[in-house]
Amino acid sequence: MWSFDACHVEALLKRGVRTLCFNEDQDVVCNWGGTERWLDESEWTGRRESNEAGREGWVLYNKSAGWKRKSPPLSFVYVRGAVHIVSLNLSHTLRTH
Repeated sequence: MWSFDACHVEALLKRGVRTLCFNEDQDVVCNWGGTERWLDESEWTGRRESNEAGREGWVLYNKSAGWKRKSPPLSFVYVRGAVHIVSLNLSHTLRTH
């Protein structure tokens, strides 16, 4: 998994590269509201459509896992029940399903 700063993400979105950003609801290091606000204010072609995209439930293995907001090429996922490193929190779930 790669981590990019704002200018890299904006450059990817401007080029139409599919990009997934996510935050965890219990993360005290990177809060989801700040990430969502940053994405809403970033400069790229599909920003307006992305800002107008509604949140919809995100389901993982038939359980509510949070919500997502998708407007290609950007997808933003809010992960419920996870702390700072979501891949560690969900790794057991992902391995057993």
